[in-house]
Amino acid sequence: MLLTDFIHELSVHFADLQIINTNLDMTITEVTLIKHDVPQVRADHLYLDVRPHKLALNVYTTDSWQRVAELPTRGAKLERIALALMATAGKILRGDEQLHADELYLATHAIAADFAATLNKAAHMLKAPLMVIDLLGQHIIASSINAPSQGSAIGQYLADHIPALTPGDFWQHLYLTDSKISLTPLLLSPMAANGDAIGYLAFPLLGDGMTATQVRQLAAFTPIISQAAAKGQFSSISGQGRGRLLTMMLTAFDDSTFEAQFAREHVQLPHGMVLLEALSKTGRSSSELSERLIYLLTPLCKQVIATSYHHHAVALISLDINAYNDGTLKHILQQLAGQLECQFIVSHYYERARDTPNVYKICRQVSQLRTISEDVNFCEDQFFALMLAKLPQWETVLPLFLNPSFTTIAAYDAQNRTELLPTLRAYLEATCNLTATAHALYIHPNTLCARMQRITEISGLDIKDADVCFKLAASFAVQHFLNAYQIEPDGVTH
Repeated sequence: MLLTDFIHELSVHFADLQIINTNLDMTITEVTLIKHDVPQVRADHLYLDVRPHKLALNVYTTDSWQRVAELPTRGAKLERIALALMATAGKILRGDEQLHADELYLATHAIAADFAATLNKAAHMLKAPLMVIDLLGQHIIASSINAPSQGSAIGQYLADHIPALTPGDFWQHLYLTDSKISLTPLLLSPMAANGDAIGYLAFPLLGDGMTATQVRQLAAFTPIISQAAAKGQFSSISGQGRGRLLTMMLTAFDDSTFEAQFAREHVQLPHGMVLLEALSKTGRSSSELSERLIYLLTPLCKQVIATSYHHHAVALISLDINAYNDGTLKHILQQLAGQLECQFIVSHYYERARDTPNVYKICRQVSQLRTISEDVNFCEDQFFALMLAKLPQWETVLPLFLNPSFTTIAAYDAQNRTELLPTLRAYLEATCNLTATAHALYIHPNTLCARMQRITEISGLDIKDADVCFKLAASFAVQHFLNAYQIEPDGVTH
């Protein structure tokens, strides 16, 4: 295709493309992405150079580089725009027919071949090596050649880029690493089969760069390679070393060797953490669930270690006390609970690694309570219920712990069809703030004052006294616990 025609068609897709020079009489057969100097330059290639705040399209003629066009990125991620441009360029130059033929050829080959053969065939078709990196970016689990680097810097890169497994617009989930992150820049594509994450397919940018054809091929080949991996029961070893660290923490009370063990795996021993247990709602295995936890939590959290321990999916999340208290963790887990179709038990925040066995015991005990009804349940919120469950013969003893005034108000509501007890509950939940209580109940402040006055007249309670409020809150907690076990005290309704 003539250079002039190609640049004109490219500008249709990228309105901000600034055309600098198209007066060159030359034909373009390929666009090549370069991250460094290219040792062997081809006259029929257009070279895409990633520069700060812009992408530059250059050609090499008569022993010198000529700038053809530039694309400002205006704050967008350079790599994402670069890959989008490459994918578009590949379609302009070659269309879809050859890509579909290549895709069909590899898919047909994969039917009878094993995973290793499929990976090697794809590498041969791409004319470049391929490798599979685990979900944490820590280990290379398979490759068509001896892989160039196994450093954990790739893991840090992935932690800064939330994976998006969007089938369309594939360049949105391709990631290009910088040379500072891995010794050889890598194009990374998430691998998933049947909705489950496997790892990352990595394409190293060698001396001659990466062509637009290769970018499109990689996106087309990744699902085929992923299915071959699933068919061959190929599994990621992501987090296996880290998983052993968590198992060690769950079983050892002596933490004298923890620092050295963590250092050996190039992992930092956390000094602030929570333990997380995931309970599947769909029968997903604990090992599969722990893998998914690693995949989904790693981009969102400082550090995540997960394992399957006694057939339970357990994860250790590193965080500080502010992140624990400000609702960030709960927000993240609420989103993941829907994705994973599971329920989370979250431990209290702790700082000593040697406390992990006891913390795990508490999580297990909380998971057995009937009072956990939310997708995300913090152990500290279930502390009172946990204590109640330890009382001998609690079924008959606990109703006696209800405050007498509490039962009096409940009986009054039943007889007079009033809502004094729900009003009192809302008052306590609003930390005894009348304005917030009226707002929560959608009633006028005068109506609330009348109800509170009636509560005082019936029970004689001083609802401004902190000790009184604590006792009433305890009674509500006891009632909630009894209701969860379908035990209803006399005179008290739900």
